[in-house]
Amino acid sequence: MQFIHIDKYKLSLEQYGSEFILITSLEQKNLIPVSEAIYKAKLNFTEEVIGTDDEICLKLRSPFDKISIKQLESIQLDKRSQPNKYILPVHFNDHQDWRAIEDFSSKSREEIIDELITTNLTFHMHGFLPGFLYISGLPEYLHCPRKATPSKRVEAGTIAIGGPYLGLYSCSSPGGWYSIGRCPLIVFDPSQEPPTSLQHGDTVLLESVSKEAYHTHIDSKLDSDHYG
Repeated sequence: MQFIHIDKYKLSLEQYGSEFILITSLEQKNLIPVSEAIYKAKLNFTEEVIGTDDEICLKLRSPFDKISIKQLESIQLDKRSQPNKYILPVHFNDHQDWRAIEDFSSKSREEIIDELITTNLTFHMHGFLPGFLYISGLPEYLHCPRKATPSKRVEAGTIAIGGPYLGLYSCSSPGGWYSIGRCPLIVFDPSQEPPTSLQHGDTVLLESVSKEAYHTHIDSKLDSDHYG
């Protein structure tokens, strides 16, 4: 095990064979900003960067050596003074999952929607699928455990609740989160670099829209309003 600094983060490195490096924090700090900075740096020895709150896994393209460590330690984190703000239009439909959410939270669908559209949420990280968004800031009463039996298909654009997070499925897939509505915007475009403009810490606001308004927004690009 080795120890390094990236910006103000004190980190440990553990190598697994010639293929992977696992990075963890010595101070229990959120590592998402570090993983984003490593990804943006496009280091020649990394093939893939997989980041979570607690760990960063680097899949190696070439041998990891002293030069690699110097490259890591030279990385500077994004010094944005203020977050961007994104508004996600959501058609809160009548999906059958609402019943389970209401039973778990002891709140009505209308009460939950009212709170969701008046809460400043935060983009947390990308998830287990390309373009899946983890959004934090849900009230604790909505921290629903994931489904015991996942749904076989969740449509692209679905907004759902799983654990402490609100999630957005950018592509259709099986899923174990509780669906509450649909967002018509394109938030992830793999043909672009980066494929999404959202960054860790950005503010996300939900806007309730009708079914008709939902259809007028389909295939629109996600845009932001910067604070300040």
